[in-house]
Amino acid sequence: MSVQISADDVRRFFTLLEARAWDDLRALVADDLVYEVPQTRERIRGAAAWLQFCVDFPGEWHLAVDRVVIDPVAREAAVVVAASLDGAPLPNLAFLRFDDAGLVTRLEDWWPEPYEPPSRGAAAVERY
Repeated sequence: MSVQISADDVRRFFTLLEARAWDDLRALVADDLVYEVPQTRERIRGAAAWLQFCVDFPGEWHLAVDRVVIDPVAREAAVVVAASLDGAPLPNLAFLRFDDAGLVTRLEDWWPEPYEPPSRGAAAVERY
């Protein structure tokens, strides 16, 4: 029987990551976890290697979940994360895939960079 994934499960994952609760976080990921960062074309295979990557990541980083969307059929979650690195905001989109036991088997991190939009002259566009 498959474990049902909830937004609370996903929020807990990121709360433990933010807290650097490595042992508790390790219990939530599959041994064969695959982690990818498309912008840098980095891939890490295995839970232990990913956790070491997190431990070794330079700088002072923080994560807070803004939004979670679950696809229960695909056993996937899309997450909007308010991240920061050394005090600078760093928006993040994360995509997680879960196995039948509810363990994370795949984590994909997208780190889009803010940019200035082109001039459009459209009155309906509001900057925030």
